[in-house]
Amino acid sequence: MIQRIQTIYLLAAAIAALFMYWGPLATFGSISMYSCHLTDPANGPQIISMIVLAILPLVSVMLSFFTIFKFKTRTLQIKLGRFNLLLLIAILGVEYIYASRIGSVLQIKPSFEFLSIMPFVSILFILLANRAIKKDDALVKSADRIR
Repeated sequence: MIQRIQTIYLLAAAIAALFMYWGPLATFGSISMYSCHLTDPANGPQIISMIVLAILPLVSVMLSFFTIFKFKTRTLQIKLGRFNLLLLIAILGVEYIYASRIGSVLQIKPSFEFLSIMPFVSILFILLANRAIKKDDALVKSADRIR
């Protein structure tokens, strides 16, 4: 049901994924890497567009919300949670690849900001949600055995 603890965890995972859009993920001196673009205040507002890093967190947010409303099929919720975990790991990989490639082009080592750990926070909440869904499923199965 919607009022279960896994709903809170999935909602927190979605909010943590949305925080990636709040500020820079990494900086290279004066150049900042946001999840949608790379900016340099001296040369202009946008240097390069990063579509993949812009779309993946939104897909993770939508998947978290979709998982919340699939409360009647707990096995599907667990599978969607696992897929969301893989998606968040892909976000971390893409974020690192973009930062390292941009750093090698600019000859500056990237300095990762606080918001770059938001996929880790989202992963933690999805793991907690999957654990709560499994407990809920075990409770329902044990109640079915008693009948």
